[in-house]
Amino acid sequence: MPSSSKIAASISPRGSAPLPSIPAPRWNFLNLEMLVAATSLTLTNAFQYNIMLDQHFQTLLSNGCDGHFYADFEALSKRLGDVSCLLAAVPGIQKKFVACSRRHSRSLSSESKALVAFRNLGLLGDCVTAKQIFLENYYSRALDDHPQWTEEMLRNLMHEARNSPQYRWDNLPEITFSHFSTLGVAQWVNGELINYFVNKWCHGGTTLGLNSYFACKHLFQKNDCINAKSGTLTLEDQSGVLRWCEKAMRKLSLSPNWDTVFIPIHEGASHWYSAMINFSLKRIEIYDSLWNVCMDNRPRPLPLRKNTSLMLVLMWLTEVLGHMRGDPVRLSNNPATDWTFDSHSEFRDGLLLPDRLAHLNLTQDRTHRRHVRRENKVVDRRFTEALETAAQAKRHGSRRYKRKPEPKCMDVEVGLDEHLSSSYQMDIEHVSFHDLDFGDSSEDRLLDEPGSLVEVDELGNQEQMDDALSEQMSDERNSEREESGDFHFLPDPTKDGMLEDNNDPKSGIPTYRPMNHSLVEDDTPDTCVWHSTAGGVFGYQRNVYERWQKILSKKGTDVDKNYEPFASRLEWEMARWAVMEKVSQRSFDRLLQIPHFKENLGVKISSVQSMLKKVDKIPDRCGPWYTKRLSFKDRPEEYFLVRHRNPINAIKALWGDPAFINDLVYKPAKLFRAGSAQTEENRIYNEMWTAGLWNAAQHLIPRGGTVAPVIIASDKTQLTQFSGSKSAYPVYITIGNIPKALRRKPGSRTCILIAYLFADKLDKVGLTETSLKLRNYELFHRSMSIVLEPLKAAGDPTGLGTEMVGGDGAVRRVYPLLATYIADYPEQCLISCTKYGTCPKCQCTAQQLDLTVTGPPRTQEWTYRVIQNARDELQGRGRAIHARTMESDVAGGDYEPFWVGFPLADIHQAIAPDVLHQLYQGVFKHLVEWVQKTVGEKEFDERIRVLPPTDGVRHFTKGISGLAQMSGAEHKHIARSLLACLVGKMDNLGINACRGILHFIQLAQYPSHDGDTLQYMKEALDTWHRYRDYFITAGARTHFKIPKFHSLLHYAHSIRWLGTTDNYNTEAFERLHVDTAKEGWRSSNKRDHFPQMVQFLSRQEKVTSFDFYQSWNASNEPQGNHTCGSEEFGDDTSLDHKGDLDEEYIVTGLTKSRLNQEVESIVLHLAKRPHEPRKYLSHIVVSHCAPGFILQLKLFLRSFLPHSQLGSKSNALQSPLPFTAVEVWHHFKLTPLRVLDETERAIVRATPTSRTTSHSRFDTVIVLDGEDAESTAVAGKGSYSLLGVDVDIESGCRAARLRVIFRLPRVVKRHGFPIPAPSDWPTGPLAYVTWFTRFEGTPNEATGMYRVEPSHASNGIALGAIIPLSDIRQHCMLVPSRREWEKSWTSYNILDQCSSFFPRDIDIAAVRQVLQNLAYWSKEERTGRNVILRLVCYTVRNMKDIQLSVSFLV
Repeated sequence: MPSSSKIAASISPRGSAPLPSIPAPRWNFLNLEMLVAATSLTLTNAFQYNIMLDQHFQTLLSNGCDGHFYADFEALSKRLGDVSCLLAAVPGIQKKFVACSRRHSRSLSSESKALVAFRNLGLLGDCVTAKQIFLENYYSRALDDHPQWTEEMLRNLMHEARNSPQYRWDNLPEITFSHFSTLGVAQWVNGELINYFVNKWCHGGTTLGLNSYFACKHLFQKNDCINAKSGTLTLEDQSGVLRWCEKAMRKLSLSPNWDTVFIPIHEGASHWYSAMINFSLKRIEIYDSLWNVCMDNRPRPLPLRKNTSLMLVLMWLTEVLGHMRGDPVRLSNNPATDWTFDSHSEFRDGLLLPDRLAHLNLTQDRTHRRHVRRENKVVDRRFTEALETAAQAKRHGSRRYKRKPEPKCMDVEVGLDEHLSSSYQMDIEHVSFHDLDFGDSSEDRLLDEPGSLVEVDELGNQEQMDDALSEQMSDERNSEREESGDFHFLPDPTKDGMLEDNNDPKSGIPTYRPMNHSLVEDDTPDTCVWHSTAGGVFGYQRNVYERWQKILSKKGTDVDKNYEPFASRLEWEMARWAVMEKVSQRSFDRLLQIPHFKENLGVKISSVQSMLKKVDKIPDRCGPWYTKRLSFKDRPEEYFLVRHRNPINAIKALWGDPAFINDLVYKPAKLFRAGSAQTEENRIYNEMWTAGLWNAAQHLIPRGGTVAPVIIASDKTQLTQFSGSKSAYPVYITIGNIPKALRRKPGSRTCILIAYLFADKLDKVGLTETSLKLRNYELFHRSMSIVLEPLKAAGDPTGLGTEMVGGDGAVRRVYPLLATYIADYPEQCLISCTKYGTCPKCQCTAQQLDLTVTGPPRTQEWTYRVIQNARDELQGRGRAIHARTMESDVAGGDYEPFWVGFPLADIHQAIAPDVLHQLYQGVFKHLVEWVQKTVGEKEFDERIRVLPPTDGVRHFTKGISGLAQMSGAEHKHIARSLLACLVGKMDNLGINACRGILHFIQLAQYPSHDGDTLQYMKEALDTWHRYRDYFITAGARTHFKIPKFHSLLHYAHSIRWLGTTDNYNTEAFERLHVDTAKEGWRSSNKRDHFPQMVQFLSRQEKVTSFDFYQSWNASNEPQGNHTCGSEEFGDDTSLDHKGDLDEEYIVTGLTKSRLNQEVESIVLHLAKRPHEPRKYLSHIVVSHCAPGFILQLKLFLRSFLPHSQLGSKSNALQSPLPFTAVEVWHHFKLTPLRVLDETERAIVRATPTSRTTSHSRFDTVIVLDGEDAESTAVAGKGSYSLLGVDVDIESGCRAARLRVIFRLPRVVKRHGFPIPAPSDWPTGPLAYVTWFTRFEGTPNEATGMYRVEPSHASNGIALGAIIPLSDIRQHCMLVPSRREWEKSWTSYNILDQCSSFFPRDIDIAAVRQVLQNLAYWSKEERTGRNVILRLVCYTVRNMKDIQLSVSFLV
C-alpha cells in the first residue's frame, strides 16, 4: 500500500507546505491498526478532500494566465497523475486485504478503521480524478479567454522545440519540424502530422487507422474532399479499398480481432474532421469539431444534411470491410438493420455537465425557469415512485423479469422520428435517472462501489430492487404506449365529454384558427356628391339592336329571321369561325369543295366571297371609312393618304352599346373621405368623373347636358418584324364615361380605331433637315384636324349638343370634349407644339429641367399666340416662323395646330402622365443604367441571378446586362427587387435616391388618391432630389436636365385634373396595336395593305357586334343581359368563382358591400386530383424539408378532441397517427380579394424534390395570424387605433414559407380497421407553413423595408404550423437583407441559407394607410340608370409610427 507521505509529497505544489506526513508502517495483516494514517481517519468525506485539494491549487488559479501558467499546469497535472496512479491500486489492495482477513478468520465490521481508511482513500481517488478534469477544463477555457497569452505560449513552445538540443527530430523518420510547426499559430495542420499520430495511436491496437490520403482517393470525387462519391460504386473501387486497407493493417501490425476503423478527412484543404466505423458497437459516426456544422445540420431532414452522401459511402465501406473481417454486414436495402448512423455526432466530454449547469444558471428568463421547475417535478415524481417500488420489492419480494435490452441509438428511420420529437424540447439536455445525484451520503454511496463488503441477503434484495425498478419503468412505458395508441387522435364515443365544445374559451385549451375569415364592411355615410343637373334624359328611342332588328327583318321568308342576313345559325357559325379564327380564303374554299359537305349540312354558301358578302351586310358599328388625300403645294405628285371615320359615330357606338348600360356614368361627382368635411383637402381622386376637368366642364354646358370626356391616343408601330420598314400610325378614341377597369380590358370593345395616319417616310430629296421636320409636323396636324374636326362642333357649349341614344334607349344631349391625349414624350411635343427637350406642361427651358419646382404653366392660348404672332410677322416664311417660335420653346410653323377650335379644351392640360414610357421606360431605365455604372454590371447581375423564383416576377437567370433592349414589363420586374440588390454594394445616399424614385413610381400607380397620398408622392420626389447628387459624385451622371425626370413634378396636378394615372396609361393602347394593326397586316397580301387592313378590321367588328346582337336577341330583353359579352369581358368575380373544369375552388375572405349585399372574396383554385394521391408522412418530412410537419399535424388533430380526451401534449407528440398518408398538391392558384379594379391570379407552389424535379421550390406567402389580421395587415409590432378600435399588430398578417399542401384522409384506422374520419375534422385543404418573424416595427434606414428572419426553435428546427389553406392571403417574394451575399447562394437555396430578408415590393416609409371601406354608390343616385360603381377609398389616420407594406396593399 502506498504511504500517505508519498501521496502528500506528490500532491504538494511548489512553495507550499506539505500535508501532514503519515509514517509508513510495516505491512502486517495481524496489526491493522498501524495502517491508519492521521488524514485517513480525520478527512471522512469528499467535501473535506475537495477543500484540501483546493487549498493547494490556489497558486494556479490565482496567478492567472502569466508566463508560468503552462509550467504550473504541467507540474500539477503530473503530480495529480502520479497520485491517481497510486490510488488506482487501492481497490486491488482492498480486495486482497479482505480475502487475507477471511483466510485468517478475521471478522471486519463496517466501522473498522481499515475499511474506513480504504473507503477514504477511494474517495480521495475520486476527488483527484474530478480535480484532473476540472484543471483540464479550466486550462482549456483559460487559453480561449486569453488568446494573446496562448499565442505567445505556443510560439515559445515551438521555439524551444526547434532550438533545444533535447528534441531530436532526426529520430522521427516520418515527421520533421516543418510538419510539427503546423501546430503553431495561424497554421494549417499538416496531413503528415495527422498521419504520424494516427500511426502512433493505432499501432498494435484494435483500430484500423487510415491515413489522410485514403478519404480523398476512395470516398470523395476529388482531392478537395467536398463532394462524396455518388451513384454506383464499382468492383474496381472495392478492390482499391481492400488493397489499401490490407497494406495499412500490415503497417500498423493490428490485432487479428480489430473492430474499429478511423478515417481522417481534410475538407477543402482548410478543415479536418473524421469518420469512425465501430463494428463491435455497430455504429457509423462522423465527428466534426465545428459546433455550428453539427447544430445546423442535425435539425435538417436526412437528404439535406451536409454529410448524408458521405454516410452512404461509409455504409458501402462498412460492407466491404465487413467481408474482409469475415463478418459480413448488409446495410443497403435493409431497413431492419440494427446499425446506427450519425452523420453529425457531438463531442461528449467533461464540459457537457458544467456547460449545462452554467446554461441553467445564466439563462434566467421565464421560459427556462418554467422548464427547470417542470423537469424537477418530473424527476421528483419518478424518484418517489422508484423508491416506493423498491421498498415494496424489498418487503414482499418480486418476480424476476428478464430485462429488455435498452433501445439503441436512432437508426435511419427511427432517428428521424426521435429527431422530430425533439423539436419541442428546450435547449437543455435531460438528465437520465442514473445520472442524478439525490443527496446520498458518501458512506452509503461508497459501500456500493466495487469491492465493498455486502451481505448476501442484501445483494439479493438489491437484485429484487433492480427488478422492481425495471418492472415499474416497463409498466410506465407500456401504459404510455397504450395511452398514445390509435385512440388518441380519434374521439371515443364511449367516453364522457364527447359532445363538449372544443372552442369553449373557458376550457383554456388552445384550438387552431377557424377555417374562414370574413371582413364585413360596416355601414358608413355616403361620401360621394353627385352633380345635381348632369345627365338629363330627353326622351327614349330604340336602341341600336332594336334598330338592327328592324333593318334585318326586311328579308324574305327563306331565311331565319334570328340570323339575318345568314340563312341559318349554321351559316352564321361558319362565318364567325372563318372571320374570328382568321381562316384563309383558300382554306375556306377547300372546305366547301369537300363532296356532299354543303348538301349534308344544308349550307347555301357557295364560296368564301358569298360568305364575306353576307358578313358585309351586317351594319357597321362605327360608321363607314373615308380616305383623304393630302399633298404639299410644291410637290403635288407626292400625296399622303389618311384613312379615318367619324369620331362622333365611334362615340355613339360606345354610348349606345347595350353591353355597357350598367357601366356608363353620366354625371361627375366629388368623392370625399367618409366622415370628413367636404373640402378640397379631403377629396379623393380615381375615376375621371371624380377629377377636376369633368366637374369644371359640367358647369359650362347647358343644364341637363352630359359631358363625354374624349380620350385620344396615337402611337406609331412597326408592322414588319425582322425586315422591311412598314409601319402604321393608328389613332384610337374612347370616353371617360366608361370605368377605367373596363377600358383597360383588351376584349371589352371600349377603345375604337378611328384613323390610320400616313406613316411612311417623306422624300428627302431637295429638303433640308429642318424643312423635312416641319413637313412632318404640318402633315400630322393637318391629318389630325381632318380626323377630329367633327368633335369641335359637337362639343360647342353654346349649342344643343349631340343627341345620343344609350343602350337602354334613353336620349341624352352629349357634349364630347377633348379631355386627354395619350402619347409618349416625342409625340407629346409634336401634339402640343413644344420644342423637343423642354417640358410640354410648363415653360421651363432645357437648362431649367433640373430644378425642383415647375415653371409657369403653358397654356393653349399662350402657345397659339406665340405661333400666330410669328406667322403675322413673317408672312408665310415657314422656316423663319419656326425659328422665331423656337426662341420661346414652341415648335410652330406656317400651319394651324389641330387643337385650335376645340371647345373647353387646353392641349397642355390634356397631356397626361405616361407610366409606361415616362416612368419605366424613361426614369427607371436611366436609374438602372446609373446603378450598373456605380455597382458594376457583373456584381449587379450576380445578385439578380440568385433571387428566389416567384410567380409573377421574372427570374433573370443570366442577369440583365445581356439584354439588348428591355421592355416596360422587364423594367417592372427589376424594380420589384432593385433596392435589396443594392444593400452592401452602394452607399446609403444612393440607396435613398433609388428608394425615392421607386416609391414615387409605386405611388403614381395607385388607383385612388387623396391629399395625403399626393403628399407622399411629393415627399418621395423630394427624397430623390435630396440624394440624386450621389450619382454625379459616383461618376454615373453629369446632370439631371432630363425631361422625363422633370415631368414627375406635374403628376400630382394631372391626377387632380384628370384622375389617377390608370385612366390614361399608354400600356392599354399598346396592346391594341396587335388587334388593329399587326393582325390586319398579317392577313393582307403585303401590297397596298391599308385598304385590306381596314376591310379586315371592319369585318372583325361586324362579326363581334353581330355576336352580341344574337345574345341580346336570344335574351329577348331590351335591357340586354348578353351571355357572349359577359363571357368576354364580364365581371371577374363570376370568372374567378367558376374555375376550370379540372379545378375546385375555395371561397374565403368574404367582403360584403353595404348597399346591395354584393360579395367579394378571395378564391383559391386547387386541382381536383392531387399530384400525389397517397403520400406517406415520412416521405413528406424528407422531400418537403419539413421536419416539424408530423408534430404540428399531431397538435392540430389534438385540438379537435373533446376536452376530457385531450391528454397531455407530450403523449400526443409520442403517439402514432391513425393514418400514414395524405393527399398532397404541389401548387394552387390564388385570386386575391378584389380590393382594386383588377386582380392577378398567382400560382403558389410547394414543389418537393422528386425524380423529375432536381430542385424543390417552396414559395413565401402572407398568412393571417390572428382574428384581427384582416384589418391590421402586415404592420409589424405595436398597436394603433383603427376606426376607433385599438388593434394589436402582433395578431396581424405574417410572412411564412409554404411547405406542404394537403388534405386529411376521409378514412382512418381504429384497431387496424378502417372507419370514417371524425366529422369535426376539416375537410378542406390544409397547409403546413414555416414561420418568419413578425415584421419589425421600424423599417431599414436605407431601404425603408421591413426585415424578417426565419423563426427557429432553440434546437434549430424551423417553427411552423398547420393552417387552413384559406388563411393564405397572397404570395410574396423575400429578398436577402444582408450586405454581403455568399458566393454559394443560388436561386434555389437562398431562402434556406440566408438569415434575414426584406419583402420584395417596396415598403414605402411614407405610406401609413389601410383600407377603410369600399364605397359603393346606390342606383337612386344614378337617377334610375341602374349603375353600380365600385371605388377603392384609401384613408389615412393618425398612424405616423405605423408603416405598411405595399406588397399587401397593391
